[in-house]
Amino acid sequence: MEYNPFDTKTQDDPYPTYKWLRDEAPVYHNEELDIWALSRFEDVFAATTDPESFSNDLMFGGAGGVEQPFSQFLFSDGVTHARERVMVSKWFTPRRIAAWEPRVREVAQQLLDPLMGRGECDIIQDFAARFPMALISELMGIPEADRDTVRHWSDDFLARDPGNPDPPERAVKANAALAEYFLAAREERRRQPREDLLTVLSNMETPHEDGVHPLADGHYVGNCQLLVIAGNETTTKLIANAVLQLHRHRDQREDLIEHPDAIPNAVEETLRYDAPSQWQNRRVAREVTLHGVTIPENAFCGLLTGAACRDERRYPDPDRYNVRRDVGMHLALGWGRHLCLGKALARLEGKVALEEILTRFPGYEVDESGLKRVYVTNVAGYCEMPISYEPGARGE
Repeated sequence: MEYNPFDTKTQDDPYPTYKWLRDEAPVYHNEELDIWALSRFEDVFAATTDPESFSNDLMFGGAGGVEQPFSQFLFSDGVTHARERVMVSKWFTPRRIAAWEPRVREVAQQLLDPLMGRGECDIIQDFAARFPMALISELMGIPEADRDTVRHWSDDFLARDPGNPDPPERAVKANAALAEYFLAAREERRRQPREDLLTVLSNMETPHEDGVHPLADGHYVGNCQLLVIAGNETTTKLIANAVLQLHRHRDQREDLIEHPDAIPNAVEETLRYDAPSQWQNRRVAREVTLHGVTIPENAFCGLLTGAACRDERRYPDPDRYNVRRDVGMHLALGWGRHLCLGKALARLEGKVALEEILTRFPGYEVDESGLKRVYVTNVAGYCEMPISYEPGARGE
């Protein structure tokens, strides 16, 4: 068996391959792609919390060594990462996000209510893709008129042709369009600062030998791309994955309808069971020997969080979707210094989305023949998911 993260068959259902990796090749090397992979929970957790050995400093390149024209603080360690992360993290504290719940629910209701009278919709295109984008855009200060355009650019930015890790032309064009958009926004924020994340990013500075300077254009653009994409793409997949699994596991859906207080735990189980982000990039900063296999210095290594979350060494009966599972700790949102910055917002959006969907469409059916999977870098999920339901009174 072979593990190729860019193979469409693997992306369609990676879990049998993950089990083989965990059992037979916990330290795996794909010689053709020259990538390594760790798949067991214990190993992925240890690597995630050991930046001296498994560095997130990927400024030199991205997945599989693909060059990154715009750098991000995510792909750094040490002082650079800590300084820039803390400036942004103030906008995503659990207390601040919890206080934002009425607005999050208001946006969900504004998007879902017009769908009620239709009897059918695409739950991704009509809701799951628009909901988190509306909220991260509001935090960043992206005008409502621009949000669909920016969302489509961010989708294209991540797009990859089946089996090919290199960015296609549409991804290159989207990258350039996002850069032009955010650079124009920085000029505007410098003239007229606002209470938004684009102003924070526009005013970020970095120390140099001769003093402190504003972030270079490429680094500023990369940070903007990081926030808008991370705040949109993975939460879209989380919501859609939950809708699909609750369609496939009707008893679990009925349990949540009768006991909505279990919905936050269902969000955690969905993250564990079918993680939107399946693997994380790392550069091996120093030679590492694990399970009798040596990974050389400067190798590219994928930490397979999707595999770790299904590790039977950690989770009993891991291939069962159980919204009442005592999930405990999982790695779907990362861990350690690179724990997902927007974790509180993602969890709140997932909770509110499921509450509002199950209230309006309790008996929904997913037309699985209409499912369309998206093939991007390390994000797993769908871009189209048609559902049908009993029309309600509040629809248009």
